[in-house]
Amino acid sequence: MLVGCALAGLPFAAAQAAFSSFIPLNWGGSISYNYGYVSAATESERMQLLGTVNAGGYVWQPWFATTSAALSLGLTNTETTTSSADSNLVSGTFSFSVFPFSRFPFTLSYSRSDSRTASFSDLTQLSGSVYHQLSRLSLRQMYSARGGSLSTLWYYRSDFSGAETSSLTEAYGFSHQIQSAPNTLSLTANYSTSESSESDSRPESLVLALNHIYTPHPETGVTNLLTYLVTDSGAGVSAESSVTQGSSSFYWRPEHRSLSVSGGVRASKSESSGGSDRRSLDTNIGVNYRITRRASMRAGLTVGTAESGNSRSLTSSQSLGISYSSHRYPLGAGFDWVWTTSGTAGNSLSRMESPGRKETNSTRSLGGGLTHNVSGQWALGRAASLSTGFSQGLSASKSSAVKEVSKTVSNSFNMSSSYRGRRGTTYGGVQMSDSRSMGERAAVFQRAAVNLTQDLTLSRLSTIGGHISFDINRQESQVESGNTETGSRRYANLGLNYQNQRPFGIYNLRFRSRFGASKEIGNDIPSQRLDWDNRFQYRLGLLSMAASFRMTQSGEGVPVKSLYFQATRSF
Repeated sequence: MLVGCALAGLPFAAAQAAFSSFIPLNWGGSISYNYGYVSAATESERMQLLGTVNAGGYVWQPWFATTSAALSLGLTNTETTTSSADSNLVSGTFSFSVFPFSRFPFTLSYSRSDSRTASFSDLTQLSGSVYHQLSRLSLRQMYSARGGSLSTLWYYRSDFSGAETSSLTEAYGFSHQIQSAPNTLSLTANYSTSESSESDSRPESLVLALNHIYTPHPETGVTNLLTYLVTDSGAGVSAESSVTQGSSSFYWRPEHRSLSVSGGVRASKSESSGGSDRRSLDTNIGVNYRITRRASMRAGLTVGTAESGNSRSLTSSQSLGISYSSHRYPLGAGFDWVWTTSGTAGNSLSRMESPGRKETNSTRSLGGGLTHNVSGQWALGRAASLSTGFSQGLSASKSSAVKEVSKTVSNSFNMSSSYRGRRGTTYGGVQMSDSRSMGERAAVFQRAAVNLTQDLTLSRLSTIGGHISFDINRQESQVESGNTETGSRRYANLGLNYQNQRPFGIYNLRFRSRFGASKEIGNDIPSQRLDWDNRFQYRLGLLSMAASFRMTQSGEGVPVKSLYFQATRSF
């Protein structure tokens, strides 16, 4: 009998010895209660009780091994006018690190969740249940060499199972990085596969990437990237495809010189077991030159070729642009004047060749623009200010693909004023604009807007604010038949907000209320929208609570009312 008792105590003794060196550093958790109610065309009510416990510590010594774990349990009940449902959720996470502060740390992470829902319908008198389980496992081993290189191996697994379906995903990876100024070299390999109960296929993919970065100076840099991707959908003999791509880019941006250059080249090749192959080569270069402090010029060139089967294509484009911005000229009485101008020129060529067909397209374009702006700002006493501005712009462009010259004339005016008093700030503004486009099809767009905003301090703990705005726009557009379509819209918006840092004299209690209304005036279809949102927040030590009430309505629809309450006690 004594021998039997000794044998029965062996597992307990082994477990006690294994965890006797575990030293907890921190532990905690929370218990929360959530309640939600929504009333619209139907009603729904939801109650949830959620508990969480987490702990962390180390084994023997902090440098040897650290660990952490968390466990959550949730119970949810949902009631509607026609159905009810009860849900249970259990989830947990665990992580374990060996030699976490060394040059070769190892990390294991595992999580698992189990959710089960039982529902009942009052209409059909039928009940059902749904469940799903999800588990994730991650393993990662790192090694940092004394010379500065970093190597990483990892494994990832995700397993999902439900009442009607299940899936499994696995991934293996390796990366190696070497840093030796001014060079950085990294190699990455990743293999992944997945399977599902809904399909007999087993997709696989392999990605290899080699990246080299050369930065001899902050003003100069070169990046080279080589990637290789192989995918297999697992659906048949012609399901495998591969993509090989290499690219190189550079930049030269000297800080104290007027010239900067950037460019790159990219080559790619794609193949598939079904016989579809494609090869391409693309290059680009861009030059920026600062002529003066206010004038600059930019030029760009791109060339690309592609070949797929018996078809070939060649594309190229050239662009040139120049811009100038004047000084700010004082006109007196608080007004300033500034003007800017710009011009662009471009050319593009595309050529396509296939058996029995050859097509070439060429397009040239010119464009330019001139704008000027008059603005002024004044102080009307110690607490008030006034500002205004007027701008005009003219732009034109011509393309060889279009017979007519496209022109745009725009005018805009704005005026705003603000007043800061002892109780708050008042702001008002007016904006007007007119834009007219002339070319193959004429178009006109006009807009006028007025807005007023005010923020007031009622007391040391409460504030109130509001805004109101009106917006009118009108547009004319010419259609293909030559007729002109005209339309206009008018909008009105209103907003109010109130905040109190200590309502009812209760410390740590916060209250916020917001009301918003918007409407399109003159529209036969009801377009008004109302939104009223109220929120309370309370926090004292480890206890936090929140409550909200919101009501919204769009058009003549049914008002949507929602009530929410949450209480959380942490420990």
